[in-house]
Amino acid sequence: MMERLAERRMQRNEEAFVDQEEEDEEDDDYFDEDEDEDPDEIEEDVRTEEQRMRAGRKMFQMFAARMFEQRVHEAYREKVARERQQRLLEELEEEDRQRQERELKKQKDKEKKKDKKR
Repeated sequence: MMERLAERRMQRNEEAFVDQEEEDEEDDDYFDEDEDEDPDEIEEDVRTEEQRMRAGRKMFQMFAARMFEQRVHEAYREKVARERQQRLLEELEEEDRQRQERELKKQKDKEKKKDKKR
């Protein structure tokens, strides 16, 4: 379940990242068409720079979220692996204990038979 949630989140982040890249490309194409510099364009360049900063921050946040998500996912997998390993060890110990009990019971039964014969 945790893995599915992590995968969904990663997919949403990737889709948002692709959408943002497409918007950035469209913005770049739009602003590259006009070569003349006038005060209005300088203001637009400032806005574009702000948009780029926002996009950069958003990309960084997505990257950080993805890294965090990967760490959480990896920690979860390690935890599950440790739990499975522990369960396996417990099962093996239980099997050994049962085997020893059976052997002891067989020995006791043999001794009882010997005692009855005497």
